Amino acid sequence: MKRKRRFLAPFRRPLLIGIFCGFVSSTTSCATAAPAISGVIDQSTASEDGVRLIYLGTGGWIFERGNDQVITGPFFSNPGLVKTGLLPIRSDSDVVDEFMSQYDVSGAHVILVGHAHYDHLMDVPRIALEHAPSARIVGSKTVRNTLGTWSGVGERVDEVNDIAGDESTVGTWLSYG
Repeated sequence: MKRKRRFLAPFRRPLLIGIFCGFVSSTTSCATAAPAISGVIDQSTASEDGVRLIYLGTGGWIFERGNDQVITGPFFSNPGLVKTGLLPIRSDSDVVDEFMSQYDVSGAHVILVGHAHYDHLMDVPRIALEHAPSARIVGSKTVRNTLGTWSGVGERVDEVNDIAGDESTVGTWLSYG
């Protein structure tokens, strides 16, 4: 007698491992671990003309040169795989404030957002409102639409869709500061 093969049988173990990892990641924040590593996060330059790079985790950086600052896709909330897939998620203001209070970005000119996925955009409103109050948010039309009017920072978004270059045209430069 031939045994029936279950359709999900080959995927059962990876699926269970994925669910377990998602649960674990929802109970521990990756963002919590990275900033605690001394000597890796904040490597100051000896020269005033140098560029200082501060890693914020998950693609987030602070670029500093003199008094000029640019922040890229900061993300600290990290709701985890299970919450992200099954439950409503939101920025964790306490976590954002805990990490951003380590850096003075009050004079940042720009928060640069590469795309509108939650892991690059969810914490941007909190950072823009509380930590970088004069920064413009540079991103795509989707970034603008996602932030909309609910976030309190929608009017600060500079949309870049129409100024991008292509194989035959140079894109438009943006200047801030």
